[in-house]
Amino acid sequence: MRSGPGSGSRSTASADGIAKTLIDQSPNPDWTIGELVRWFGNLRVVGTPEQIADRIEAWQDAGVDGLNVQYVTSPGTFQDFADHVAPVLRQRGLLQKSYGPGTLREKFFPGHGPFLPDEHPARRLRRAAFDKA
Repeated sequence: MRSGPGSGSRSTASADGIAKTLIDQSPNPDWTIGELVRWFGNLRVVGTPEQIADRIEAWQDAGVDGLNVQYVTSPGTFQDFADHVAPVLRQRGLLQKSYGPGTLREKFFPGHGPFLPDEHPARRLRRAAFDKA
């Protein structure tokens, strides 16, 4: 089933918000969607922690539900983000303040433990990595 613009579905509202953000922040109003996506894929946000948080908040308001932080310098970028931007996001209620115990796998698959089951084909890769160590 396909939803059209203004259908009221959450996924369509989110996509409409993302499209609006792309168009509103585009350096060239004549770009195609593909050109916009390529430009945003290389987007760098630079500024004070508050300015960076402002951009992230604007994206969230437009329907973006996640982002990837890429490093500029290594080591350093991720720690800088955690030390300076994350506290601003937490203060604004845009980032969790604490996390419950357990791995991401345990949260997705409760009761299955932190590792793949023994019968899973990829489990042997984990064992092989530890055998080499």
